[in-house]
Amino acid sequence: MITIETTCTRGAETSNIVSLRFGDTNSNVILVRHLNSKHLRKVDLLEQEVLDDMPRKPFQACMVDQFEVTVPCVNSPICYLYLKLIGNDDWRPGFAQIQVLEGSHLNTDYFYFRR
Repeated sequence: MITIETTCTRGAETSNIVSLRFGDTNSNVILVRHLNSKHLRKVDLLEQEVLDDMPRKPFQACMVDQFEVTVPCVNSPICYLYLKLIGNDDWRPGFAQIQVLEGSHLNTDYFYFRR
């Protein structure tokens, strides 16, 4: 499960394609192309509740989105994450987190983004 926040800055949202690459401490690299198509739901992290259960457009300003992806096994803690925007708008992610459902000890803390 991948969780990504889009900030509340004016123009922070995107409709462009977002891809993701992350790796673990054993040098395994996982690439997730077109993350937009794997959108699962929007969530409110403060209230710990789901805001919708129907697929909607991800990466809207002031929203936190969760994505469900199936990737090769991760056997060691995740140590880096890159986001790639394919397009020319001004998307502003706030944080990202990866949760490994089969092993919570492999989950990441939050990765924060600055510009």
